[in-house]
Amino acid sequence: MTSLISTEGEIKEGVIQTLEFLEERNIKIGLATNSPESLIVTVLKRLGIKKYFQTIVSFEHVEHGKPAPDVYLRAAHNLGSQPSECLVVEDSFTGVTAGKNAKMTVVAIPDAEQYNQERFDIADFKLNSMIFLNEKIVPFLQ
Repeated sequence: MTSLISTEGEIKEGVIQTLEFLEERNIKIGLATNSPESLIVTVLKRLGIKKYFQTIVSFEHVEHGKPAPDVYLRAAHNLGSQPSECLVVEDSFTGVTAGKNAKMTVVAIPDAEQYNQERFDIADFKLNSMIFLNEKIVPFLQ
């Protein structure tokens, strides 16, 4: 799997723009994932986005992976932030659940074939593309 990602992995539309938007405003960015550290390294290298993250937390660094809140709570701690100050951006239901369990504000951006699934409605915001994140969530960040 890592060899396929390292040669063919592509970044979702709007990710770079969002990371740059947050970086320009000195907003701390963390990555909290259910992926193993070896896969995280491969993905970040392939996509060229490691520089944007002040902390990276894998399920391997905590007691419980998602849907438990552990990875998000550790990332918030590492960033010196309270959970209530954090915004989670997720494309999976497990991740959305983990963000809500961490008492964080959650933006769900599910894949197109999952967008209409009601289970994603537990998120505070639901978008159909990362491109709309800056436009719709800017008021939350100010």
